[in-house]
Amino acid sequence: MISKKQKKLLELKTNNLVESLFVWNYATNKKSTGIQFADYQEYEYWDDSKNIDWIASEKEWKLIKRLYSEERELDVYIWVLWEKNIHFSIYWTDKKDIFEEILYFLSFSTISSQNKLSVFWNNWNNKNIFPLKKSKEHFVTINTNFSQENFTDKYSGISLEKFNWIPQSKGILFILSTSLDVDMKQLKIAKLKHDVIFCHIFHSFENNLEWSGLVTLGNDKEKLHIDLDDEDKKNQYISHRRKTLKNFRKSVIQSGIDYLYFDEKSDIFSEFYKFFKSR
Repeated sequence: MISKKQKKLLELKTNNLVESLFVWNYATNKKSTGIQFADYQEYEYWDDSKNIDWIASEKEWKLIKRLYSEERELDVYIWVLWEKNIHFSIYWTDKKDIFEEILYFLSFSTISSQNKLSVFWNNWNNKNIFPLKKSKEHFVTINTNFSQENFTDKYSGISLEKFNWIPQSKGILFILSTSLDVDMKQLKIAKLKHDVIFCHIFHSFENNLEWSGLVTLGNDKEKLHIDLDDEDKKNQYISHRRKTLKNFRKSVIQSGIDYLYFDEKSDIFSEFYKFFKSR
């Protein structure tokens, strides 16, 4: 679980990011010739009546307003595709803490930017689907539930295929995953509707075996003993792992999807700051 101090620091950094960079700035479409029409949305009683499109309203039998590029809301989806190893822990760090920190940052950024947020994850027989909302209470509920979630090894999350079947408006989709075996076909289908960003989450030990001596991994039922002083086997593993990661990243990027890598050594804020600033 990430500490209150970490959360406060993330909030302070994120507030500065939203003010100076505006996290979702790449979604706007302003031109030097003036503000451009972007989309339609149902009129609500506090909206400016001058933006009502009476022709569209007559066709839909309800009041419809025109949205312009500078005020267009962006729907943000976060999909947690976890595996059994989400609770992998060594160096006194649980991999779920990395998920939690990323979720906290992304959801806080979204709410602070006045955009709607929806978050999905599944745990055995417990479905957690939080619909699009943009309130502080929504943010608190999502992060509290995720923080208290103890992912079991009886079920390894909802497939991306099921996510694609859920009716959604166009937006930006963050996939938080530990997997090296993702259905690329379903990833491409998600890309047809959303701007997809794949966030690959690991514990650094999984990829580089930075330790020495005999290490025991697992739980009371399943244990794996690794001799990290066997340099030949260690180097073979690292070489194979790096090749697998490289090929996976290449497949994701070739599908037109952005790829980000995180482990317990990553500065979550800095990584996302660099990413959004470069777009």
